[in-house]
Amino acid sequence: DILQEDVARANVRALEMERDAKEARMQEVCASTNQKEAETEMLKCKEDLQDALKEQTHLREKLSVCHLRIRNLEAENKSLQLKDLENKTLHNKLQQEYDTIRDLQDKLAFNQKSLHDYEDQLNRSTNELQQLSTRATSNEDYAHTLRLENERLRETLRVTEDKMQQHQSSETHSRLRQSHVESSLMKAKDELTELRFKLKRSEAENERLHDLVRKMDLEREAVTRKMERAEMQLKHLKDLVKEGNM
Repeated sequence: DILQEDVARANVRALEMERDAKEARMQEVCASTNQKEAETEMLKCKEDLQDALKEQTHLREKLSVCHLRIRNLEAENKSLQLKDLENKTLHNKLQQEYDTIRDLQDKLAFNQKSLHDYEDQLNRSTNELQQLSTRATSNEDYAHTLRLENERLRETLRVTEDKMQQHQSSETHSRLRQSHVESSLMKAKDELTELRFKLKRSEAENERLHDLVRKMDLEREAVTRKMERAEMQLKHLKDLVKEGNM
């Protein structure tokens, strides 16, 4: 872009030098003996000069617009670089969240296994309690023994139920934590998709700007050809002036 800017400025300076040279040549033509023919050529040269000045002004305007777009694109690219750095940081956070999810899933599986074990133990205790109840007789000593055994089983059952409630509470907490992590993951994926969309849009704008620069190069070549034709006309005009002096 800097090289294109230098070339455009050099073209502007060349056009200004050509303009000064044409004005000097027109003054020479005014002093020639064949004034009528010289005036005709001079008017034609003035028209060519006006066309060249219009082309120069148009080229300057396009160059100014190109500079503005280049600055805007550089600012957007800088912003995208910062976003890319944020994206890398977010990727690291996502990896940590993935690790957290795996840990929570492992804990959840362990809690579910423990819950099944306690349920089995509760079922066995309940079965034992039922078996002891059906075997109760009128024997007071045996009944007392059964009452003690029942109390022990009830205590075991209470402890087991407490442990089950604790594990169920832990399982609920793990599920809530997992839901929060999955929500954060979806949000991060949405941000990543938006960044990729902005990057593609910036690349498209950059390509369009390059096309504009190539178009300006073609226009500059057209102006150069017009200037070459004007130089040939001025050379012809000088030859006519020399012939008039002779």
